[in-house]
Amino acid sequence: MEKRLYSGDVFEQIDETTDDFFEGFTDGKEMIAIQETVGDDEKMNDGKKDDVMEDNEKVEDEQKEDGEKVDDDEKMEKDKRKDGEKDDEKVDDDEKVKDERKDNDEKVDDDEKVEDEGKDNDAKVEDVKMDVEAKVEDGEKLDGVAKVDDVEVDLKLKDLKVKVKDEKTVVDVKAQTNDDNDDNDDFQLYNTPPKGNYGRRVRKPKKDDSYTNPSLSKMPKTKDPMKVNHLQKFEDELLDKVKAWLDDPKTDNSTTDLHTVQAKKEVLVRVVTRLTWIEDTEIDAFCHLLRKRISCYPKTYKNTHAAIGDCVLSDRIRRQHRTFIKDPSKYPVDEFKDYYMGAPHRYMPEWSTIDDVYMPVNINQKHWILCVARLQKYRIDVYDCDAYLYKNLDPYLKPFCDMIPFIFAKTITPGERVRYPNFNFEGPLQPMTYKRFPHPKVKTAAAKVGEVPRATESGDCGVFTLMYMEHLTANQPVHNVTSENMGFFRQKMAVRLFHQIMEP
Repeated sequence: MEKRLYSGDVFEQIDETTDDFFEGFTDGKEMIAIQETVGDDEKMNDGKKDDVMEDNEKVEDEQKEDGEKVDDDEKMEKDKRKDGEKDDEKVDDDEKVKDERKDNDEKVDDDEKVEDEGKDNDAKVEDVKMDVEAKVEDGEKLDGVAKVDDVEVDLKLKDLKVKVKDEKTVVDVKAQTNDDNDDNDDFQLYNTPPKGNYGRRVRKPKKDDSYTNPSLSKMPKTKDPMKVNHLQKFEDELLDKVKAWLDDPKTDNSTTDLHTVQAKKEVLVRVVTRLTWIEDTEIDAFCHLLRKRISCYPKTYKNTHAAIGDCVLSDRIRRQHRTFIKDPSKYPVDEFKDYYMGAPHRYMPEWSTIDDVYMPVNINQKHWILCVARLQKYRIDVYDCDAYLYKNLDPYLKPFCDMIPFIFAKTITPGERVRYPNFNFEGPLQPMTYKRFPHPKVKTAAAKVGEVPRATESGDCGVFTLMYMEHLTANQPVHNVTSENMGFFRQKMAVRLFHQIMEP
């Protein structure tokens, strides 16, 4: 290979290039160092900037929170102001309601004042008239003077009427103005109840033609059911009124209404007086009152399905029996239509709805007994206070035993016959049997079940008959119906009839 040698120029050039290289290299290092320092500075500046930004954001957040707190405080204040305004409005509304009530009270007071003044004016006019009439009667003035006084009286009357009219017109004008104000107030909205008179009711005066007593429109309620006590005494004032009416000579020609008869004094005298014969008038009056009592107290007498007859029914059966026995199949039962068909005005039910028929029976105008036709048992029970007076009752009870089943069978419908299984409606009817309840073996002994107390004195058989009827319809025994209690029963019966008392 061929070797080439470089000359000195070449070495010089190499030295220059190397020098330039090293200078550039050092300059590059310096530039890198500078850039690194600059980058570090920028990083430091960026970190500071970030810290500053975070601080600023915290400050802004704190300012926002403070602003929100301020807003909340302002809202609370506004709410408080609104509540205060509402309270003020409520207070104003309450004051307005109070003012309106005061106005209404003042209106009522004004009306009352006007009415009082009108009454005073009427009284003054009557006094003036009385004075004028007295003067004319005494002859203190002549006819001409009397005429002048009449003219003066007429003028006074006119003046008083004009004054009353003026006062009424003033009150009416005030009322109209208040009504107008009320109409204007209707357009305003308030949180208050509607207007009206609260707590005070304005009633019409009793002298007004349009006035009606509210208590008269309400009938008293009866206490039904109630416990029946026939030994309970009425108030003494009621008996005193009966005795006062009987003892007063001014009422000798007067009568009292017993519904069945206009009774004179002698009727109640027979009722009150011991050992006195009771006639048909008193018997029928008491039977009507008992029928009315049973009708008005259905719950108290819920187990009583009875028709209470009167003396007319007993007398009619005995009179018609002679015609009946001639040909029973052709006998017209219409004679008893007013009994078996019922009579609401006399509180008599239809016989198709009952089980018993009570009949007071008079024997020869000397003795009273009670006959009870038991339709379910096909028997007549006899209650006699003195069974030894008439030992044989066949001739007196035969009309009842023959005719009552016949009348009942002819008037009842086929659908209603189911209630009475002991009746032989299809075959020939047999007369009813009767049973007279006995007395205790010892005259003074108390009656047991199935026995009737015996009267120790004569004259009270009519009261015994009515008391039997009253006790039996209330489903009570008759052992208290004794001669010792006849005085009490007579007084109680007189009070019932005179005052028309229905309570059991």
